[in-house]
Amino acid sequence: MPHSTREKKLAYLRNRGYALQASNKREASREKWHRLRNQWIAENGGRCVQCGFADPRALQIDHVFGDGRKDRRGRGPSFVIIDIWLPENRGKYQVLCANCNQIKRVENKEIGGPPRKYE
Repeated sequence: MPHSTREKKLAYLRNRGYALQASNKREASREKWHRLRNQWIAENGGRCVQCGFADPRALQIDHVFGDGRKDRRGRGPSFVIIDIWLPENRGKYQVLCANCNQIKRVENKEIGGPPRKYE
């Protein structure tokens, strides 16, 4: 039995299906994002442009010019999934595996924070 007023309100909403509806919307949005991402990766070769790795679980959409952080902070990550489809943005994005993307970020000093030493 809910004790606080907030818990009572949440229990009331859950019993009426509101929480389920919000959860379904989030899940549908997440599925759509993953579908678009995977479709774009497939249309752009489906493998890392550096090493040829092809497991989609480790492939990432990379900003070629290293401006991804600025792009996400300015408009949010949901706009990136829209931008990759625009014709004027061809050549701005590429497919990299997680390892190659991390190496690129370190070599180009795209990682925030204090400098790190890698040997």
